[in-house]
Amino acid sequence: MKTGGKFFSTILRLGILLLLITLAASSWMAYSHYRDKAVASVAEHKRVLIDLAATNEAAPVAPEENAAKPEETNNTAPAAAPAPTAPEAPPSLAAEHAIPSQAAAPAPAAVPATPATPKQPESPATAKVAIIITGMGLSKSSTVEAMKLPPAISFSFSPYSSNLNEWFQAAKANGNSILLDLPLEPNDYPITDPGPYALLTSLTKEENLGRLKELLSLADPALSGLVASRDEKFSSSVENLAALLNELKNHNLRLYFANNNSTSPVLALSSSFDVPVFVSDVIIDDKINEAAIKDKLAELEKSALAKGSGIAIARPYPLTVKEVAAWIQTLDAKGIKLVPAAEIQGGTKQNVVPEQGGNSGKDKP
Repeated sequence: MKTGGKFFSTILRLGILLLLITLAASSWMAYSHYRDKAVASVAEHKRVLIDLAATNEAAPVAPEENAAKPEETNNTAPAAAPAPTAPEAPPSLAAEHAIPSQAAAPAPAAVPATPATPKQPESPATAKVAIIITGMGLSKSSTVEAMKLPPAISFSFSPYSSNLNEWFQAAKANGNSILLDLPLEPNDYPITDPGPYALLTSLTKEENLGRLKELLSLADPALSGLVASRDEKFSSSVENLAALLNELKNHNLRLYFANNNSTSPVLALSSSFDVPVFVSDVIIDDKINEAAIKDKLAELEKSALAKGSGIAIARPYPLTVKEVAAWIQTLDAKGIKLVPAAEIQGGTKQNVVPEQGGNSGKDKP
């Protein structure tokens, strides 16, 4: 029994081994078959690519060349018989049905060259306008944007602006005229506080002169004038105005008022102190909207053309800067020249009537 069991076990192991050998051999044969097939396929693919490349390198013969030169495959072949020529149509019939060729059309008659229109000289300006932008230096972004306007724009800086001297230097480097805002006591004081440099009716003449001198000490030597609002309470006091004008005369400064208030005695006093006082024709951005600003600019044009010059006051609002910049581009065509405020002559001296036989004198620049 034991011998039979060992024999059966040996036969089983041999059978399994033979099966494994058979499977391994079959797998190797299959692998070899498909490997050779893949190699052959790759070789065939390379051959096709080489043939295509060789075909593309050959220069194709243009159809026109084939038509012009008969194929010379056989040198002994007889030349092709010429195509029969169609009989010409009678001259009258050909002329009747002929389509005129564009190439055969007669050339158009030469058009004489139009002489170049001579450039018209620009008409000289018949009026001058000056724009003073006040409140400069309080808002850095607004001040920087306003300084992008042309150098003929005049800038009046607030005495309460930080880095006032740096703003002065920037304006001078840009070529702009420099002025300084003059804070005066408003009608609703102390509800509206004009600040520590403001001139007040409640102060003595000496106290106001002290504030004014302190204010002027902040200014640059290039300062050409002060800008104030004419409807302020301070400008109604003759005594205070007289002291103010006398100090401005000592510093050779002009005084600009932002609006017209006929109740103020400043115009009557200014001629006595020989100080040029100017009242603006318009406040450009009294109402901050596009239509109102355009109307004010048109009003300034009309006033300047009528009088020969005009002055406008504005603030450095973004809309104001935008509209003024666009308006400036139209001035040349209207015969108007934008100038610094210091170039506007006259002021209150124009209202002084000279005595008979006397001489009114020249306006102070």
